[in-house]
Amino acid sequence: MDLRVCGRCERVHGSGATCPGCGTALSLADAAFFIGKTFGKYTVERVLGAGGMGVVYGARHATLNRPAVVKLVLPQLMDEAFLKRFLREAQVLAEHKHPNIVEVYDFDVSPWGPPYYVMEYLEGRTLREMIERHGRGLVLSDYASLLRDLDAALSFAHRKGVVHRDLKPENVFVASFDGRAVGKVLDFGIAKLMSGADSSTNLTLSGTVMGTPHYLAPEQLLVQPVGGYTDLYALALMAAEMVTGLPVRAGKSFGEICSVEIKKPLPAQWPGHPEISPGAAAALARATQPDPASRFPDVHSFVEALELPPPSADPGRLGQLARAGGGDGTTALTPPSHALSPRAGSSPARRPSGP
Repeated sequence: MDLRVCGRCERVHGSGATCPGCGTALSLADAAFFIGKTFGKYTVERVLGAGGMGVVYGARHATLNRPAVVKLVLPQLMDEAFLKRFLREAQVLAEHKHPNIVEVYDFDVSPWGPPYYVMEYLEGRTLREMIERHGRGLVLSDYASLLRDLDAALSFAHRKGVVHRDLKPENVFVASFDGRAVGKVLDFGIAKLMSGADSSTNLTLSGTVMGTPHYLAPEQLLVQPVGGYTDLYALALMAAEMVTGLPVRAGKSFGEICSVEIKKPLPAQWPGHPEISPGAAAALARATQPDPASRFPDVHSFVEALELPPPSADPGRLGQLARAGGGDGTTALTPPSHALSPRAGSSPARRPSGP
């Protein structure tokens, strides 16, 4: 990812060969340009990752020495609508504080131009990493505590009138606290306010499909009204993936998902998976019914129907696996289209060849 930096005013731009503000020639730099720079009271120490919305940095509070994560929007995307959505994500996270939703500490516009917000730093792994590393060695009961945490987070958000709309393993973080797993929901970038919202908060385009196709509910693909039942559908697909170690729609094209997959629920029987009780299988099938009215009334009812072991029987295995190998913190705060290697300093700047 290239940044275009003005050598005079240090403003960062997404395109062009000269600074629109002062006319100075722009130099190219990568995401490591911000290492060592301070955002509010947080000093950037390393690059954690990048994705469709921005760059994620590991940072530290200058006085408290507290680690944190700085999420910076890409300058290429800094049009008015996108900036409003970025601010809305920060506001949603800040206004809906919950132990199982990533916490926001601060939001501001940086001296270099792009806006940013600061979030808590978590040690562990994303659910995507957990499934890829250990999926075939775990069963649904191993994910019991995580599913209960996701139930708590989503039920809280839904009571507050917020639908996530982009639930997927990349947006669930399995944090490790004292050897036990704590699930955290990330990335409310396309969250929708279900009620009491004015036109300024409805920042997604009418008639536009929002979300990741492999976890979209039928109503999203058909551009119909969404609700808590939409997140419920995605959670059920994720629960099935926890069982099999593979996405339910793996290998399916967008056309196949739209024409075939959304018309059928998950199977009511799971041969080869004796750990899935008949009750849990029926719950997965009901939660993925094409008609939202045929699903569970809420996320909590679905999680209860999975017949998970009681919390006291949870051995904490998931937390130990999340901690093993030194997970690199909250790296999935934006859809990870690619990863960037952490660096100790920025690369030498170079002159852009054109717009």
